[in-house]
Amino acid sequence: MSGSPEARRSRFPDAQVTEWIPRKKPLKGHAERVFQYVSNWAKGAKDGDRLSFSQVYTALDISKTYFHKKVRKNKVLARALSDIGINDDVRASNAVGYVLEM
Repeated sequence: MSGSPEARRSRFPDAQVTEWIPRKKPLKGHAERVFQYVSNWAKGAKDGDRLSFSQVYTALDISKTYFHKKVRKNKVLARALSDIGINDDVRASNAVGYVLEM
């Protein structure tokens, strides 16, 4: 709803505003496979360890093009990985893999 908080309170005096927490979507398909692979890798990794994208898509038999155009752009996957401390390993202007950041 748009408008100032004061305007909303005058229109809806008995309403209570609470924080909206979206429900997490489940991972499916390649995104789920990548999450499982990377999270399993992270169990034995130390802070700052890196995992290249090529290791991931090769191990999971996903084409390089599909991985970069579809899987890496999956926002649900990126959020799930970030939630466990795994982010893109960005060097210069290109992301080259994942990095564990605890």
